[in-house]
Amino acid sequence: MDLSERSTAFQGERHFWEAARAAFLRQLMRDYPAFPTGALLDFGCGDGYLLSGMMADFPERRYTALDIALDDETAARMSRTGGARVVNRPEAVRESEFQVVTMFDVLEHLEDDEAELKRLGSALPEGALLFLTVPAFQCLFGEHDRMLRHFRRYDRAGLTKLLRRNGFQVLESGYFFAVLPVVRLLLHLMGRRDGIGCGAVRPLWLNRLLERWLRMDAAICRWLARRGVILPGLSGYAVCVRRSS
Repeated sequence: MDLSERSTAFQGERHFWEAARAAFLRQLMRDYPAFPTGALLDFGCGDGYLLSGMMADFPERRYTALDIALDDETAARMSRTGGARVVNRPEAVRESEFQVVTMFDVLEHLEDDEAELKRLGSALPEGALLFLTVPAFQCLFGEHDRMLRHFRRYDRAGLTKLLRRNGFQVLESGYFFAVLPVVRLLLHLMGRRDGIGCGAVRPLWLNRLLERWLRMDAAICRWLARRGVILPGLSGYAVCVRRSS
């Protein structure tokens, strides 16, 4: 989850949105047979929930995680207990050492997303993979985005153009969670900014049911997208490769 909305009271099972998102992204990475061995950088790792899942799926890789919202003590504790090197300063990593970079819900936090992608595209070695997600559709921008310090939301066409002009070939892109934009729009019109910082909704059986529903939604969205049918969703994703200059 985004560290800015993590509740100090959080414990136990994850919110259905976060659990379903993690399952979708882990499957996305598993579906790339050319997924390289070696080093992976998780840019914007949050509290390490998705990172721990990636490490379980691909234990042979070396992991570095970066999140500037982590304090020194938390980063050190995560490094000691999680099996990855966790840092909170960008200068502590050299992107040229990584064969894979994940940026899950990071671009929207950057005031100059173009400059960051240009820098990343110049630093990564040729053939490196980039997996990323973004919140979708600027018309849904609202109080929750402002609370999380988002600068923008994205549409698929704009995102793919942004990636291509900064050194990346887009292998796959689309949206997921097609059932949620209407819900988000209603919350936006009501001025609500509901987040996921307190973990699972209650009762837990409902949280698990909603997770399964969203996992099915995301799988259908991706299956259709790979066949040229793009359903709008609350989140967008892209898989890219660093092309030669």
